[in-house]
Amino acid sequence: EVPSAPPPSGLDAIFCRNVIIYLTPPTKDALLSKFAAALMPGGLLILGNCEVAPPAAAGLFSSADAVERIYVKRDPIKSGD
Repeated sequence: EVPSAPPPSGLDAIFCRNVIIYLTPPTKDALLSKFAAALMPGGLLILGNCEVAPPAAAGLFSSADAVERIYVKRDPIKSGD
């Protein structure tokens, strides 16, 4: 039996390049929620060049560089971003 490890947390960056394009929308949303939970406020999510964070992720991430697909985790305290 494989022990279950707790999910990572306190990360500054997550690189997920050319993966989410293969997932269904509900799976993408769930994965991006897990990424947001693992990142520190202001942490970076870097996606592949052919990927875009789905609209459902807008409450979790803001675009830092649309061309390079770099997103910043929103600070939950600053809801006006």
